[in-house]
Amino acid sequence: MHKSSVPRIRVYQNSQRGFELMVCTSCEEKYCLKACGSGAIFIDPLTGSLAISKSLCTKCMRCVYACIDNGILYDFNKDELLCCDKCWGSFYCALICPMGAIGKITLSEPLKVTQNF
Repeated sequence: MHKSSVPRIRVYQNSQRGFELMVCTSCEEKYCLKACGSGAIFIDPLTGSLAISKSLCTKCMRCVYACIDNGILYDFNKDELLCCDKCWGSFYCALICPMGAIGKITLSEPLKVTQNF
């Protein structure tokens, strides 16, 4: 598991839409990658997920503001930016979710309907 004290996904209750999962969805646009001026954000060749280089990251937060899914967060305890790495393809969040509300899906085009739980 991860060595961070901060989960890499967040679930918020939205009064109008039920619960929302805020996680890196590996969007096609990759706005965070484009916003990163230091080259710290890259696609990990082993997982295919976004990754953030601790040594290159300047913590300018441009990636956080650029992310359309609120998928990048700051761990105040470790003083580092984090994004979901899909647990190296294992998707542990989906495996351990007691309600079965989290799952892995592959989309050929953006999801237009949201599911309320």
